[in-house]
Amino acid sequence: MNEKIFKQKDLITQSGLAALVLDNNLNIIEFNDELINITGFSREKIKNRNWHDLINYDYPFTPIDSLPDIPDRAAPKSGKFWCSIKEKIPKKLISATISYDSEKSLYFATLYDISEQVTPQRLVNDGGLLIDSIADHLRGAMAFHDNRGIVRFASSEICRIIGSSKKDIIGHHINEFFDEKLVNKWLILMNEKAESVPLYLEFISSRKKNKVFYVIATPRLFFDYNRKVMGCMFIFTDITELKMNEERLRISDEKYSKAFQASPAPSSITTLAEGRYIDVNESYCAFVGCTKEEIIGRTSTDINFFKYKDDRKKFVAELESKGKLRDYETHVNSRVKGLRTFSLSADLIELQGEKCIIWVGYDVTDEIRLEKEVLEATGRERYNIGQYLHDDLGQHLVGVEAMCSLLENRLKASGNSEITLAGEIHEYMKEALDKTRGAARGLCPVSLEENGFSFAIRDLALRAEKMFGISCIFHNFNIFEIIYNSQIAINMFYIVQEAVNNAVKHASCSEIIITYFSNEDNLYISVEDDGKGFDPKEIASNGMGQSLMKYRARAIGGGLEVNSEPGNGTYILLTFPRMNNKKAEWDWKQVSYEEITDIHR
Repeated sequence: MNEKIFKQKDLITQSGLAALVLDNNLNIIEFNDELINITGFSREKIKNRNWHDLINYDYPFTPIDSLPDIPDRAAPKSGKFWCSIKEKIPKKLISATISYDSEKSLYFATLYDISEQVTPQRLVNDGGLLIDSIADHLRGAMAFHDNRGIVRFASSEICRIIGSSKKDIIGHHINEFFDEKLVNKWLILMNEKAESVPLYLEFISSRKKNKVFYVIATPRLFFDYNRKVMGCMFIFTDITELKMNEERLRISDEKYSKAFQASPAPSSITTLAEGRYIDVNESYCAFVGCTKEEIIGRTSTDINFFKYKDDRKKFVAELESKGKLRDYETHVNSRVKGLRTFSLSADLIELQGEKCIIWVGYDVTDEIRLEKEVLEATGRERYNIGQYLHDDLGQHLVGVEAMCSLLENRLKASGNSEITLAGEIHEYMKEALDKTRGAARGLCPVSLEENGFSFAIRDLALRAEKMFGISCIFHNFNIFEIIYNSQIAINMFYIVQEAVNNAVKHASCSEIIITYFSNEDNLYISVEDDGKGFDPKEIASNGMGQSLMKYRARAIGGGLEVNSEPGNGTYILLTFPRMNNKKAEWDWKQVSYEEITDIHR
């Protein structure tokens, strides 16, 4: 050790304080006898010991403006602070000063025992004036109460939270400000089970106070030399706004939950990825025929909800594409009712970071059956009227027209002056016959004996070209396909006819292309025009014509898509499942109405 160090050693030896010298690594290289006295350790135990193995930074306060931030094994900042000696029992409160001499690359520290001057008892009894002064300059709310619950000091921030002045807080019991039941539990825990005190506590305001507030409190207990609790310091965080928001959210969730559970419509919440059930209401359980316990945690595939596995994939794909679905129809299974047609309305939501689907559904099987029966009844009557016009009245008019022709020829041969009148009567009869045939064709447009659907569409295209002076092209890729059910064929025809009429009347088109094609699962017929198009979102554009087309498609078990945008024409696609094209289907030309086999049943 050089001369300068020896001089420093002489100074600290004579200072009357415990003093020590440390190297750059904070290892003790020199100390005085007072350090031995204050620590109670032998010289051999102190020698070459590291500063961090000697000192505890475990006091919750210090009599300086800021406590040095001392990471584990890091060099302490120069300054003054309070600490204690490791392994020293009873614990002593030490006032420490440390400084670094950059020229010598050495640390010089002094330790002074202030346990007698500032004991926990004295802090409590004196009202903690020193701590109170510090607390007022710290961010956050701070308070101290003794082991009976009497407040000894309070910072300005805790006064703001409570809504009282210091004079109305200090000296009063904490149960005047916080919920009395919580306070009583806390005091018992603090005094009798100090080792079980949690890191955080939550307190709500007392009912005696008009102001409602919530706080999260971090407790730090004070002990005397006998390890008896003398009091507790709290650092408070105001969570009133958070709690209020939680309460509003709870009320909102409660209202939603009641509405969800009480809804007469089957409803569920499932995960988007797997279709795993998170919640279902009683109506859903009643529909599928399972208890809530049998459903929650399982997937829609597990309970065989969708008729086909791919049905859910299609449903999810369309939901992700559009963000929400309304009146999406699919086929589902019910243990109670069997195969049913369901109309789903669904939205995407997020629960605890996971994307989920909330949906409500309606069983529309009976509604579709009724629609089908209405179309069947009206279709049957239209067919009967058409048959009457064609086979009865039409044939009668053919006979009258022939007689008019014969009469006209006789009058002409005899040179009768009434020949002109007879000619006019003959022309009126031919016009009446043409109108009767046209009405019969409109009421009964499809002749099944001649593979009538394709023939009727081809005839429709030719008449559209002739009547409206436009190009109407029919591409038929289903020459050998037969629609076995007259009612289905006629409704498919009316859908195409309505699409063509709309294109001519509203789209100002010059060309219409009708395409009839198929795959293994479905028959398709599309109508595409080069007209002005429209915005499908506009209610005015989605008029009675489209609604009627969709109504007809739905009643025959098919689907209709309408795609259009202003300036780019319109594309309408009718999809008809092959499974619905059955020979057993009712045909009013072959069996009676009472013998209908209902495919939806």
